[in-house]
Amino acid sequence: DSLLALGVSYVNELDHDRALETMKAWFTHNPKYAGMELPNDIYGAADSSTANNRSAFEEVKQLLLAALAFDATDSSDVHEALGVIYNVIKDYDAAAESLRKALETRPDDYQLWNKLGATLANGSLSEQALPAYHRAIQLKPKYARAWLNMAISH
Repeated sequence: DSLLALGVSYVNELDHDRALETMKAWFTHNPKYAGMELPNDIYGAADSSTANNRSAFEEVKQLLLAALAFDATDSSDVHEALGVIYNVIKDYDAAAESLRKALETRPDDYQLWNKLGATLANGSLSEQALPAYHRAIQLKPKYARAWLNMAISH
């Protein structure tokens, strides 16, 4: 789980090479996916001098989708990571859908609610983002990021 969280952090920082490397390590070291066949060329990615950012994100997205196809049980972490990936590539509808799926099993995760709000706001749905921010603040009243995001959305 730590490797997945680190991979998501690298995605947020737009460090594509490290994000991809960390996501691959998460698969390699996660016993849940021990028997999973990885998508073609997943370990043969072009080096960073020739790989563009979009293809790196596409590769990470394919890893995550392969993980869901292999074992969709207890997959809120994968849905969260997909939400972040979709957000970065500006597919806000898919991002919101992924984050909502993660929230089905983690409804009290204030950070997920904030990510959903930010995704909706990024997709020009600020009015719809407000209830998500409110929920994040209900769960953690001193969560400054949700307060800031809510203020921006107003």
